[in-house]
Amino acid sequence: MSGLEIDGVQLVTGSAPALWVRDMSRAADPPVPNLLSNPGFEGEAGWETLMARDAEVAFASDQARSGSRALAVAATGQGMGAVIADPVPVIPGHRYRVSAHFLSRKGYISHPSGSAVFWQRDLYRYPYRATGLYLWWVDAAGQRIGEEPELAAALHWHAQVWRRLNREVNAPEGAAAVQVVVAARPDEGDTVWVDDVALIESPEADRPLTGEVTLRGETLVQRTNLPEAGLAFTVTYTARSGYIAVHTQVADTTGQERALEVAWGAPVSAQGWHWWDSIRESRPITTPMRYFNAVSADFSTWMPMSLYPVAVVEDGARGLALALPLDQPRVALLSYDGGAGRLEGRAFLGTSPQAIHLGPRADFTLNLYRTDPAWGLRSALARLEEFYPEWFDSCLNPDDYAGFEQGDFASQSGAQAVARYDAEGVYTAHYTCADMPVKMDSADGPPPTLDGGWERVAAYAAGDNPLHRARARAFQVGVAYDADGEPILKHVGVFPWAPDVWEIAWVGNLDPDLPEGYGQYLLTEEVDRAFTQATAVGAQLDGVFMDNFMATPTVDLRPEHIAVADLPLTYSFNDYRPGVHTMSSLAEYLAALRAYLDSHHGADKGISINFWGLATVNFLAPWIDGFGGEGEVQKKPTNWNPAILDYRRAIADHRLQLFSIQEPGLSVADVEAAGERALFYGILLRRGPHGTGWEAGAEEALERYTALVRAYNGRGWEPVTYAHTDHPDVAVERFGSDVFTVHNWGDAPATYTLQVDLAALDLGAPSGVSELTTGEAVSFTIEGGDLLIQDTLESGQTHVFRVLRPEGSHEKPGGQYAEGSSPHHRRTA
Repeated sequence: MSGLEIDGVQLVTGSAPALWVRDMSRAADPPVPNLLSNPGFEGEAGWETLMARDAEVAFASDQARSGSRALAVAATGQGMGAVIADPVPVIPGHRYRVSAHFLSRKGYISHPSGSAVFWQRDLYRYPYRATGLYLWWVDAAGQRIGEEPELAAALHWHAQVWRRLNREVNAPEGAAAVQVVVAARPDEGDTVWVDDVALIESPEADRPLTGEVTLRGETLVQRTNLPEAGLAFTVTYTARSGYIAVHTQVADTTGQERALEVAWGAPVSAQGWHWWDSIRESRPITTPMRYFNAVSADFSTWMPMSLYPVAVVEDGARGLALALPLDQPRVALLSYDGGAGRLEGRAFLGTSPQAIHLGPRADFTLNLYRTDPAWGLRSALARLEEFYPEWFDSCLNPDDYAGFEQGDFASQSGAQAVARYDAEGVYTAHYTCADMPVKMDSADGPPPTLDGGWERVAAYAAGDNPLHRARARAFQVGVAYDADGEPILKHVGVFPWAPDVWEIAWVGNLDPDLPEGYGQYLLTEEVDRAFTQATAVGAQLDGVFMDNFMATPTVDLRPEHIAVADLPLTYSFNDYRPGVHTMSSLAEYLAALRAYLDSHHGADKGISINFWGLATVNFLAPWIDGFGGEGEVQKKPTNWNPAILDYRRAIADHRLQLFSIQEPGLSVADVEAAGERALFYGILLRRGPHGTGWEAGAEEALERYTALVRAYNGRGWEPVTYAHTDHPDVAVERFGSDVFTVHNWGDAPATYTLQVDLAALDLGAPSGVSELTTGEAVSFTIEGGDLLIQDTLESGQTHVFRVLRPEGSHEKPGGQYAEGSSPHHRRTA
């Protein structure tokens, strides 16, 4: 690639290849030496005990994956044990991989435990103590860097057979050596063994690809063949209205399993520019590091995936964006490589001879376009919506309903409940679940075994109840497998939604092409039955709700599931085996669900979710009409912190957001604090079934905030605010073109000025401004075409300003826009 211009300014300073590949197909067993002197714990040499708290740490001979010994950590309480290896020299910037195999006597470990947000993000950002592999970097003076070692990879629950963990890292600047730490946190009475630890310098390099470029119609085509590697690449460049679509396809010619990093990048010199991490935060590009904002796409290891589907660099005068199309689910990382000077999208693709529907091919697309530098990542999101408005459509307008309820309506009593809700003007959605939970024995008894769980499923499959038989059979057919052919475990425990029994839940593949699979079961035995029951009593069921949405992001390696996949494969970062990401199988299910609703019950039937996963949901959002959430808002606000709320608001875009508070013992002040955030983001709050023991008056406070949000959230959130404040702690969001929510994130009161660009919003000369929380008129001035409001907010407080349009503007009573201006409309099938 030799040129890229914006407004006549050349951004490419020198010719460089745009396409790169890194072949990871043999990365699980590369022909390079292990840098550890005693990887199998055949004695104590090379290791020392780092921690033994309520645990016994030994080099034991009762279990071994290879050789005659393994590390054993036996818990005498809720403790933890760890050993640390001797330092190994490293070179800053070089890639290294650390791996090991883990086995639990119990079959699984249950600490730590958490939601998808924990496993995808928080686990790698905060110092949690988990079973897994850690790295402690050492400087040239022999001093350890940091107070604690960095987590490389954590064991996620299942360890009934030897389970491989793996992580690749870049040695940081200032590191001269590294020490591998192996840690285990078994449940009381359990033992965890670890064996065959490896630390290697990664031998696989990025390989630049070049090839002849030809013009085919209005599309540029580049083909590159690598016969020695058994790979063939085709890249197309197509000019669209406002952007360039870059499509890359790779084909395997060997008939073997492949794991490939395929990267396309624009060689842009952006030193001194800004990289945007989110809708609110940016960083200056000043060092030769890689800039990205990633979470893990796999809850069983670190598999980097961009949190947002767009990447933006800008210098204040011009902006450049790289975006992943939301209708193409791919695990990919968007970044700016400060060392190479490249704005890049890197997809993690797999091919397999078992993939009958797909063949030996995989592909991904990137859209390259200019953005408004003044609005950073917000501008990139707004332009994405401009290019693909159908991705952000919704048939669900919150102004059409008095409330929203989900439940099990697939019965006569459920249908009667729908009829009652109909009379009250309440939207109803039938409850479905993305996971595969099985209720076990009493919570007063011992924890269940994994084999016992599958015995319970088999008993249901052979039983007399036809619905239980179908569900159990769907579990057997649809459960996802890891590289060892073991069902992938989500959790085992006693939970608030079923406090009297143990529950085991597994990860499901919802591909509707699986005969008797879980996707087919949900469509026929759940969704169709619920609508049929409602219709029989003359009731109108409004949609389908899915709980635990993308709560189990991982890679499914089950051969039968790979065979029917219609979306490109990725690969496991633990084993480098190609498989189906659960995001992709869920996308196939949602497409089938949408087609079923459209053809049988109408395009006005909605799909809503309980929004748990991060990043993966981006590529499922086009199917979603309503985005729910739940959790605590005070003690552990995993789903209620600014970074997560910013992200989820951006992905929901115009569409409805709700949040169920599942926290007991809240005071009026606690609920009011949550309400202020809900006002800022336009989220409808409700009290969940686990929100018990609230202070008198807290429920009434919740209702007041819900009424306030309903006054404007039907207008739809807009990514670009065309408004800003002059105070660093005071942020602003926009709904429609005339409502602005302003929140003080600081710890102290803030006096600020809100400035609104009237021309950009086509607001004309406003007849007035009102503040919705007080109902009072607000004084304002107009200077240079901007509306200025001076205001003061207490810490954590939100104000909602509505700009009143001039006389004669087209607006409906109640704040809804005239026909054609609302973001909510009915789909066409």
